[in-house]
Amino acid sequence: MSLFPPPQSKQALTENDFKRFSLPFSRILKRKIPTASKIIFIAGIIDIKANFQHPETAATILDFLRQSQKNPDRVYVDDNNFILPFPVGDTIIGAVIQGVDPFLTKKADHAWLIEMRNSALDEFSLLKRERLDQDTGLLNAANLGDILEFCEEATNITLMLIELYPRVRSASEAILFSRKAALALINFIDYRFPLHHLGHGVFALVIEEAKDASQIGTMLLSWLRQENFPRVHIGCSRKVTDHPEQLSLLDAAWQALQVACRRGPFSFCDFSLLSHPEQHPLRRPSKRILARFSNKWRNSDFFSIVQFQEACSSSLRTHLSTAVENLIIDEDDVYVYLNGMNSQKAIAWVQRTIDDIKEKTGEDISCSAGISSYPLAGFSKTEILHSCRKALRHADFFGAGSVVVFDAVSQNISGDIFFSDGDLESAVREYKKGLQCDANNINLLNSLGVTYALMDKHKTAHQFFGRVLELDPDNFMALYNLGLGENFLGHRHSALVRFERALAVYPEGSEDVQTKRDLQLQVGKLYCTAGEFQKAIDILLDWHQNAKGVKNAGRAFRYLGIAFHTLKKKDEATVWLQRALQFDQFDAEAMGLLGEIYLEQGQGNDISLSLCEKSVELDPQNLKSRLRLAKAQTACRKFSAARSNLRACQRNRELKAEALLQNGLICRAEGQTRKARNWFIRLMRLNNLSPYLRETAQSYLETQDE
Repeated sequence: MSLFPPPQSKQALTENDFKRFSLPFSRILKRKIPTASKIIFIAGIIDIKANFQHPETAATILDFLRQSQKNPDRVYVDDNNFILPFPVGDTIIGAVIQGVDPFLTKKADHAWLIEMRNSALDEFSLLKRERLDQDTGLLNAANLGDILEFCEEATNITLMLIELYPRVRSASEAILFSRKAALALINFIDYRFPLHHLGHGVFALVIEEAKDASQIGTMLLSWLRQENFPRVHIGCSRKVTDHPEQLSLLDAAWQALQVACRRGPFSFCDFSLLSHPEQHPLRRPSKRILARFSNKWRNSDFFSIVQFQEACSSSLRTHLSTAVENLIIDEDDVYVYLNGMNSQKAIAWVQRTIDDIKEKTGEDISCSAGISSYPLAGFSKTEILHSCRKALRHADFFGAGSVVVFDAVSQNISGDIFFSDGDLESAVREYKKGLQCDANNINLLNSLGVTYALMDKHKTAHQFFGRVLELDPDNFMALYNLGLGENFLGHRHSALVRFERALAVYPEGSEDVQTKRDLQLQVGKLYCTAGEFQKAIDILLDWHQNAKGVKNAGRAFRYLGIAFHTLKKKDEATVWLQRALQFDQFDAEAMGLLGEIYLEQGQGNDISLSLCEKSVELDPQNLKSRLRLAKAQTACRKFSAARSNLRACQRNRELKAEALLQNGLICRAEGQTRKARNWFIRLMRLNNLSPYLRETAQSYLETQDE
């Protein structure tokens, strides 16, 4: 029976609410105590240490929290402060109310403070209901507006909009999709940042003092792709005092999201790169600079260009201005045109110039330089000029004072910059230009494969990974990425072969431990699919042991449950499946299998039926779930409903045999022995019938003959 999805916002107050709603909760208390200057909510020792450095004050608050566990109506009052207890479940949240007028602290009695506390609790609960999204239980648009308004004075705030637009056929599927998406995002952020649902598949994260929003965006894209979301688009905007935006944070993030949507199925866009293209680390030379260089290289077929680090020292600029003939300066960009010089001579020229400045001024110049020379691998002269900046980004990896000549590695780095920006088309263009310099560069080939995979061009990605393996058959990253692509396309057997080989050639001592851990998880899941359940258990238990304590450790639970169940170890299977549902309450497979185990072990037909019904509701296209539901319905004597679910299962080659057996059991339970016999005979006529089903059908037939 399908029921209306209950709202997710009808929830009691939790400890976390006093963190995510600390601002509006404080406002409520300040309205009740007008003279209060500051309110801090304390849940335990960690909060005390973070907010109170004075030992005596910290000890007083800690003692208050301990005493309040015994007496939840205990209050603390001194000359300028109140501490009020707020019972939440089995714990106490202490509200430290500072700056209270001494007149009020003297007049306030215990009964008034408790009454005021109880009134505040009611308002807290009401505010929580108003600020939560009905479908997902996340914070809603009203709360986001409140946070952004409060953050107007803040200096380092990042707003990230995530679009996970549902491909659904009904309202119930849309609600279910939103809840699954919310859970996937919660598992990623682990409650580190406020998460909002704005409706229509759009979520919002507010991140304080994010050092690298693009890194978070890239990690989130990867996470959601592994969670099997077919499309993920992310747009972000940042508020930095040095570069205030004319648009609001929300409008800027929305514009960035629209750009991300046009870039491909998995893409990211940072508004700051749209609004300030002149600040991009790979910005192109201005038209003015190009015009000046054109006059110099028009009749030259052989030259080098040196670009010095942006904002290089004044001593270097002064020296170059007086000593160098072909100097071109445009704001922070400082170029030198060296006609008739190759790259090696240009390097020697840069070193002589730096040494000359040190000798004349006594100043230690640590200014990096990027060099590009013409002709080069079909690059135009204009591209040679732009390649100097790419060489500078390459030099950044070696520290101040480095001198780098542009090459395929420089082009790979520039592609990586666009990749991290979420501009995948530009990344592809950069990687391909790199192959003009070195057609067999394995890093470039791997990078192109990964980028094409994110663009949903898996056949093209496969070609590049295949090219890597032609050059290096044991290349770990190519094997791993090729396995991911084949798994994504549903080619399970070939994906497992790639993954097993990748594990065998994993470079010991590699710092990329996370990739190996993910590979082990992928292999364990595929072992389950391939029916190699003991192998699955061995590798997944090892994976889980190493991931213990990490939020995403729950990603192995369902597969461990499946493996143990198939090996007839139902007690172990039950434990892992219960953990799987604690990790992901929308795991239809784990829910249905747990219902089947409860039915097999006689732990309650009604419980089993409830779990199997919910499993089908979560994933109505899964015929295995429908078969399990039919078994539970049969046990509960709901024969008509069971037959309805079995019809679809009979048309499935993998499930036909069990469906025939189940139909026979239903007829037998109804006393229709002739019909039951016909079902069992149809079952016995099937080819490749498992010994268990054959023996079961034969047993029922013999019983009827008696």
